[in-house]
Amino acid sequence: MKKAHRILILGAPGTGKNWLSERVSTALSIPFFDTDDIAWKRKYAQKRTHEEICALVEKNVVKDSWVIGSGARSYLESAVMRSTHIIILQEPFARTVFRIFRRYLNRKVKREYDTLKGVLWLVKDSRQRYYKSSGKIYQFYEQLKKDFPEKTMVLSKKGTKEYLSKLS
Repeated sequence: MKKAHRILILGAPGTGKNWLSERVSTALSIPFFDTDDIAWKRKYAQKRTHEEICALVEKNVVKDSWVIGSGARSYLESAVMRSTHIIILQEPFARTVFRIFRRYLNRKVKREYDTLKGVLWLVKDSRQRYYKSSGKIYQFYEQLKKDFPEKTMVLSKKGTKEYLSKLS
């Protein structure tokens, strides 16, 4: 029987959640669910209700194996409880800002939807919620480390590469 892997990958915008999630998913041959795809009916244009998001997350976390990448916290309780591993990605704020703006420019080149106003809001919001000790998501991550030390790890860019090399 194949070992169950239920991996929750968390982090601020621009930390590489999707990058790592896709590679873990491929290395372990398990499905990857991006909560951005779950949260939006039409990506960044029409958001689902909180109840719809919770139901879709629940539908995925009951499976034997999965990778979920998320920057959210409000609808992840069942994912946290069922996960076998929780990875919190931590990068310097300046690096995440660079990545957010690079992603914005790539979307503009591809003529995908994004606005400079939205990117500026995302940077400000990210600083408040993820990088300040008073931030709700910062506090959520700290609580995860306390409540689930056996399955929670904090990784930087170097740490993600080491983690991936162990999966190969």
